[in-house]
Amino acid sequence: MAQHLNAEDQADQKIQELTEALAARTQELEDALQRQAATTGILRALNRSTFDLPDVLNRLLESAARLGNADIGTIRHREGDTYTLAATYGCTPEW
Repeated sequence: MAQHLNAEDQADQKIQELTEALAARTQELEDALQRQAATTGILRALNRSTFDLPDVLNRLLESAARLGNADIGTIRHREGDTYTLAATYGCTPEW
């Protein structure tokens, strides 16, 4: 009887290990799909016949923020001693 319980415990543990491994792999695949979708969006913006830098920067920033699980983001460029806002994501107008 003790061997039977031990075998059941081993089977339960193996099922738990496989379930955890499956969950980890599923998360990896979801992350990869999200990165691929972000890359596709950026490439579409870059491949437009009329290159619109603000649009490309906004798409790039949105993708980066989503991949990084960020609620907001900004891109700035340096002009002398100041940094001018070039793109925003998720920022309120008063910000």
